[in-house]
Amino acid sequence: VRYNDKQETQKYYVGIDVGTASVRAALVDQFGVVVAQAEQVLQIWEPQTDHYEQSSNDIWNACCTVTKKVVQGIHTGQVRGIGFDATCSLVVLDKDFCPLAVNVDGVNNRNVVMWMDHRAVSQVDRINRTNHAVLKFVGGVMSVEMQPPKLLWLKENLRDVCWDQAGHFFDLPDFLSWKATGATTRYISFFLSHIQSKNPSS
Repeated sequence: VRYNDKQETQKYYVGIDVGTASVRAALVDQFGVVVAQAEQVLQIWEPQTDHYEQSSNDIWNACCTVTKKVVQGIHTGQVRGIGFDATCSLVVLDKDFCPLAVNVDGVNNRNVVMWMDHRAVSQVDRINRTNHAVLKFVGGVMSVEMQPPKLLWLKENLRDVCWDQAGHFFDLPDFLSWKATGATTRYISFFLSHIQSKNPSS
């Protein structure tokens, strides 16, 4: 595709949505019209009841695949932005940013505790019983699908092989942003600081 003055005025944006079972991408023009779409299936492991795991490598590769499909024939200079949306799954990497197993099998490729994973029922119950003030930021109680109970489960059940070896814990959207930009900034930090700025007494 030849990149000329007319094409330079045409702008596009890529939206990537990582769902439970697949990654979807859409190419949208500057007027909000969806120009192209693509989807890639993701693998899910269920090693035991209530344990659901994925691979961050699999997820990222799927993101790359669908992005390449929707921008086919579009000059890179015309793509003005890319955004990610994803489930609240927990991604675990070691200190060298390599996948780290979140399972008793020690399979490092399975390094994502999915949002629908309910292995941390005991942990979330104990967290909620504390009635800690920080719980007011999540509606008064935590869900088993949130990150803190999952982190506590890893600490209590996989301390040697996972918790002590971990260098980075990412919420899945933050992991995708890091892969795309190299920045480890978490959106939750901004969100909490924004809430606190609205409520100075909190």
